[in-house]
Amino acid sequence: MADANSNRHEKLHTYFERSAAAVTQSFDRLDRNFIQPGITLVAVSFVERPIRTAFLSTFAALSLLPVLSFVGFSIFAVGACTFFALAAALVVSSAAIAFVGFWLGVTLTILLFVSLFLTSAVISTYLFFRYVTLVRTDGPRDGSVQWAREVRRRVRGARQEATHEGKPHSEEVDSAKQDPAADDQAKVEMQDDLKSEGSVVDDATVFIGEDSPDRRDSYKEMDGRDSPVFVKREMEPGVTTVEVTPPNGQVVDAF
Repeated sequence: MADANSNRHEKLHTYFERSAAAVTQSFDRLDRNFIQPGITLVAVSFVERPIRTAFLSTFAALSLLPVLSFVGFSIFAVGACTFFALAAALVVSSAAIAFVGFWLGVTLTILLFVSLFLTSAVISTYLFFRYVTLVRTDGPRDGSVQWAREVRRRVRGARQEATHEGKPHSEEVDSAKQDPAADDQAKVEMQDDLKSEGSVVDDATVFIGEDSPDRRDSYKEMDGRDSPVFVKREMEPGVTTVEVTPPNGQVVDAF
């Protein structure tokens, strides 16, 4: 440890001596080349031309301060102009960027609303033509139901729609609604069975037998139709009579 410190101090001492020697040599050269010749020249000039030398010496001494002031002011002016030029350039460029950025924001906002309008117009046009196509293909009622289901599926997503309508019974009822021919055929067969049993069937009364759909399905089948307004199950001990008011009405269970 002591040897390491000693070596470091020796290196520092050597470096200091070299630096001092270089400075001494520089001042010696300056003194030998400029200072001593200048002093000698002034002394000789005072001996040979005392008046001119005195005038020049006085003028140089008095002019030293103004010359130094001029040099300092020039450097200050150049630095100040450079600083203000850079500051002005920064301010002007910032103002220009802010101006252009403002109009860019306005343009993007306008384009946002235009995009929303065009998107809404395209979607509305597509839905309208899709509705017209479904109504012409499947009829007003089934086409409207199918159109509403498609719109709901596109809005909520196919997965949510499958979860929401995932009950088997609901799917069967929807399939029954989509097939009016099957509904009419089932009604005709039910009326034929009732006629064969001697029951009286008219446009306002429908008798539901044991093999007929339950009351909920029957009510859903009648929803939106104008033919049946009253449903009555064959009376047996402990069997409940169900009344169904016109479509969109309420079901009253008499318990």
